Amino acid sequence: MQCGSLYSDIRHTEKGAVLYNIAYLVRRQAYIVTAVMCTDWPFLQVMVYLYLCTVHMIYLWEVMPFGHPHLNYLEMFNELCVLAAGYHLIVFSQLVDDFEMKYNAGWSIIALTVFSILVNMGFMLYNSFILLRNAIRKLKAKLSQRKVKKYQQQQLSVNNVLTEQTRNFE
Repeated sequence: MQCGSLYSDIRHTEKGAVLYNIAYLVRRQAYIVTAVMCTDWPFLQVMVYLYLCTVHMIYLWEVMPFGHPHLNYLEMFNELCVLAAGYHLIVFSQLVDDFEMKYNAGWSIIALTVFSILVNMGFMLYNSFILLRNAIRKLKAKLSQRKVKKYQQQQLSVNNVLTEQTRNFE
């Protein structure tokens, strides 16, 4: 059984990095268990959520599980956005009665989400641009090699014709 897609871009040589997907799945399971088992304690749900996000941020900072630094930083940025969204949950809980504050927090989380989407889209566009640029460079190099090869073949055929003509002339 191949599991290559589970570990794409993960540093295989680092023990902590290989555990990234397991830690991710365990964290998701903890979210589910907390949501199902603690329905009477919404504040506990929020605290567990914030705690797990914080632990995951520390893990990302310490282990840097991805092979490319920009992937690590993007993952930390995304986790920071998730953590900030989690702090909004406190405002949306029953602890805060101020409707105006909840309304403003709603706009704040919308702005946070849009900002996160724009940063991730920018990252994807930048990577796509780099891949496209590299593909164009490879294509140019390949076309250049074909031109050189074609020119060499033409020169070879011209040399062969000239050799034949000199033989016939003698």
